[in-house]
Amino acid sequence: MIPRKALDLIILSILEQNPEGLTGYALVNKFKVYFPISNISPGTLYPKLKKLNESGDISENSKIYTITDQGKQRLTENSPKIIHDSIEFLPKLFKTLIKPLPFLQQLDFSEFWNFSDYGFLDDFLSSNEFCSFSNISQSMENLERMKKRLEQEKINLTERFNKQMENLDKQIELIATKTKECENEKRNWTKIKIEEE
Repeated sequence: MIPRKALDLIILSILEQNPEGLTGYALVNKFKVYFPISNISPGTLYPKLKKLNESGDISENSKIYTITDQGKQRLTENSPKIIHDSIEFLPKLFKTLIKPLPFLQQLDFSEFWNFSDYGFLDDFLSSNEFCSFSNISQSMENLERMKKRLEQEKINLTERFNKQMENLDKQIELIATKTKECENEKRNWTKIKIEEE
């Protein structure tokens, strides 16, 4: 389910990424690509398109919808809050809904665990239920699966860290180069003598 507040911005974002414009039908298909589990239908989308058109955020010409400058400004101004709210909300939703599930069911969602949240992972690993199931073989398989995930996550984190460090080094070098260019430009400035009459 897409939050109601985000729907307008998602429409604007998709149109902004398709400057040639889209028909309503093409827009519905884009939604299905970006959000396969969403329930967006033409019945939901077309009233939104009508309101966005009336408010001046999009324009419609021969059933082709394009984003306007006003719509781009709205997208730029309002997206950060929606992104921030989503980043804060989704992990809390996940943690809240997964806790009451039986432990084996919790393990079914282990691919979505945030392994950087070590406190969250500790809650699972400290559970006495790991080895108290009637099927101890299943418990061992689950533990092995988690171990492999953690090992892979460690590799992924190392790769991401190394790439980030490379990017930071490049940015630092670029800043140093730009600073030198500015210093050279400043040295070349000449003072213009102003003569008073």
